[in-house]
Amino acid sequence: MARRSGLVQLLVQNQREAEKRRAAQLREQKTLQDQAEKARKNYERAQAADQKEQAKLYAESRQISSRACIAPRPPRIDSW
Repeated sequence: MARRSGLVQLLVQNQREAEKRRAAQLREQKTLQDQAEKARKNYERAQAADQKEQAKLYAESRQISSRACIAPRPPRIDSW
């Protein structure tokens, strides 16, 4: 009977260790998913900021080019 209880104890111990490993794997998986989600959100935020900056620079360049087309006339020389 002593051998049998030792075997049962070993099986129970192995089962507990397997459950601990599985719980650790699930925690690791959750951590990786959270990190991936955070990275995705940061990427999307950076893309939106880049698009906004490009739109701003485009608008500024359009204003500068339209001002260049309407340059002031040089002063008239009436001394002739």
